[in-house]
Amino acid sequence: MSSLWKFADDSTISNTVPSSDLHSPSLQENIDHIVDWSHTNKFQLNPEKCKELTICLKKQKPVFDPIIVAGQQLESVSSIKDFDSKFWA
Repeated sequence: MSSLWKFADDSTISNTVPSSDLHSPSLQENIDHIVDWSHTNKFQLNPEKCKELTICLKKQKPVFDPIIVAGQQLESVSSIKDFDSKFWA
């Protein structure tokens, strides 16, 4: 299940990945859909400003496939600030 939140010029997409399906392409497919939509609607995405944050409560964190936006791999970070709140993995 994915969610998309839209603000003035920021968007956040989230995806819950069941532990039985760690290599599911669903998040990348959702991002590809947003990239396609942005091209169709002449909306420019800036992959340099996009980040990937993985939150996992397991002791041994799984390795996920990299997320690609406009041919560029997103930077994986350990914390982000969103809604004036800080989230960390």
